[in-house]
Order: sequence, then C-alpha cells, then structure tokens
Amino acid sequence: MNFFTPPTSEYTTYYKQGAFDLSWRYNMFMMLAYTVLIIAGAVVGLNAFFLGILCWGTPFASLIVMKRLRKYEAVAYAQVVVGATVTGIVLNLNFVPIHVAEVIFMMIACFYAFITLGRKAGIIALCAQLIWFAIYLFRDLEPVVNFPMGDKIALFLVLIVAIALFGFLIIEFLKLRRNAENKYVLINQDLTEVNHLVNMQYQEKTVMLKEIHHRVKNNLQVISSLLRLQSYEIEEEASRMHFQDAIYRVSAMALIHQKMYQNENLSQINLENYIESLSQDLVRTHANHIDVKLEVFSDIQELGNDTLVPLALILNELITNSLKHAFADRTEGFIHIEIRRVDDTDFFDFTYRDGGEWKSTPKGNSFGLELIATLTEQLDGHVDRSYDAGTKYQFKLRDLK
Repeated sequence: MNFFTPPTSEYTTYYKQGAFDLSWRYNMFMMLAYTVLIIAGAVVGLNAFFLGILCWGTPFASLIVMKRLRKYEAVAYAQVVVGATVTGIVLNLNFVPIHVAEVIFMMIACFYAFITLGRKAGIIALCAQLIWFAIYLFRDLEPVVNFPMGDKIALFLVLIVAIALFGFLIIEFLKLRRNAENKYVLINQDLTEVNHLVNMQYQEKTVMLKEIHHRVKNNLQVISSLLRLQSYEIEEEASRMHFQDAIYRVSAMALIHQKMYQNENLSQINLENYIESLSQDLVRTHANHIDVKLEVFSDIQELGNDTLVPLALILNELITNSLKHAFADRTEGFIHIEIRRVDDTDFFDFTYRDGGEWKSTPKGNSFGLELIATLTEQLDGHVDRSYDAGTKYQFKLRDLK
C-alpha cells in the first residue's frame, strides 16, 4: 500500500482536490521527517527528544482527521498555527546555538499556508514569524550571540525585507496560478460549448443520414415492387425469372441500407450479421421447403461501403444459384461462407461452398457468372471455381474502404 496516496475527498474542484492531496502528502512527509528528528533528539538531549515526539503527533493526528472528514481546511489551519508557534518557541528557548532549522521550518509553514489556505492566511503566518524574530532579537534575556542593538535593528530590517520579498514572490505565484486556472476554466467552457455544438450537429447529421438510408431502402423496395408487378404481365417463364433475379439483386442492396439505418455506426455494418440476414432472406424466398444449414464465419467485423455492395451482389448470385440448382429434389443442404483477412493487407479471402449436387455446371457466359466476374474485377480480385462434391468459389478480394 502506498501511504503517500491520499484517500478520496469530498471536493469536486481541481484546486480543492489538489490542496487536499498536498496536505495529505505534506503531513505524511512531516511524520517521516519528525521520526528522523526524534532519533537525532535522543542524541542531543531529552528536551529535543520530547519536542520531536510532540511535533510527530501533529501530522499523525492531522492524517487521522483527514481520513475521517475527507477535508483539509481545519488540518491546514492547525498545521500553520502549530508550525508557527512551535518554531517561534524553539527559536527563543535556544535549544541549539544555531537557528538555521527554525528558519527553514518557519518558511515551510508560511509556504504551506500560502498554497493551501490562500494569501491572507499566508500573510498572517509571515507576520507571526516576524514577531517571533522580533522577540528573539529584542527580548530582555541575553541571546546566545550578544549582538549590539544597532546590529539587531539592522538584522531585523534585513529580515523584514527578506520576508517581504518571500511573501511578494508567493503572492505573485498565487496570482499566476489563479490566472492560469481562470484561463483554464474559460478554455474549458469554450470547449464545452464547442463539444455541445459538435454533438448537436452530429445528432442532426445522424438523423439526416438515417433518414437518407431509410428513404433509399424504401425507394429500392418500390423498385422491387414495380419489377414484381411488371413480371406478372410476362408470360414467358424465362423472362419472368430474369425479372425475379433483378428483384433479388435490388433487395440485397436494400438490405444494406436497412442495416445501416438500424446500426449506430452509419458508416459501417457488421459483416457476419449482414451475411446471415441476406442468406436467410434468400433461403426463405427460394427454398423454404428445404432445410438449409448456414455456416457463416468472418474474422473481419466491418467492410467499407464500396466493398460491401459488390460483395453483397456476389453473395446474392452465389446463394441464389445454389438454392436454384444445387438443392433441387433435396430436402436438406448446407452453405458454408468464410471470410478471412490476409495478414495485415487490405485483401481478404472469401470462400463460398455448398453441399449440393448440380445437374449441370453453370454456363460460362451466363449473366450471373459475368456479373460475378465483373464485381470481382471491381474489387481488384480474382476467383477460382470448382464443382466437385457441390460447388466451391475461392475469391481473393480487396477492401476498398
């Protein structure tokens, strides 16, 4: 456990939380420092030893209070009062002939007051230390070093100037920090307003894009309906089937816009989910009497829109061909679709395989195969076909993003 890590406070502002953390670490460090002084005091004498124990108890009690109250103000005031009082008493009791340590601890107490309690408390602490020095220099008791009165006055004036300069620097430091904090607050407010404006614009664009995808989907469905109505007037079965194939291709593109409309991320949709939805829709349309087991795997979560539309049309052709030709006169079958990224490149392997039995191999000049070849070329890829134990297509395509 890191004892220098402060507990959670009740403050919400950055400055107050920083002052709380500083007070916690300050008291923890003072405990360690006074432990060293206790050991040194045992060597110097009993007075210094007991004084060190008394000083050690102050930060110890302060840490307990901060742990329970989760606040620092009362502890900071107590530390400043005790620090100013104890150092002044030690200075005038002459425990040691050289008073460098007292001066250092006085400055520490003043600096702590300025940082944690502000300018007024820091000035009061400085004045208190100045009074202790005045008592030390002008008291009736003979000091350890018998300075003449003129030297005492000169030394006192030097101390006043030094303390004033110290206080001035601290005050300027606090002003600089306050100005920086005010600037930070203003910048933060500006950023908050900008973020709010950006969020509003993002929401508006999101709604607009959703509406666009929704309307495109509806328009494509209207086209499908018109094609379907037109097909009812065609008596020739082969021509009617061409219309049906066109309807399925339009529906495959409409499904893309439907998925985008339903998805939070309007720029991309989940690839595996889309393939499953498209496959199930085609199975319900072409082979609802056949139990077709779909196996879909993809280690690619999303593809760019420029890649997804050609891939969807390729899938539509492949699945439609399988359902029309591979599973004829059968009650069950399977379709396996697998997509894997090729290392760290933009290319991916796309494998399509069905378990059907084709009565004849597809014609090389059929519109479906020509469409597959064209779309494959559009994705900068190539395809290998085989018809042993069903049909298998092995594509290598590039994600256009």
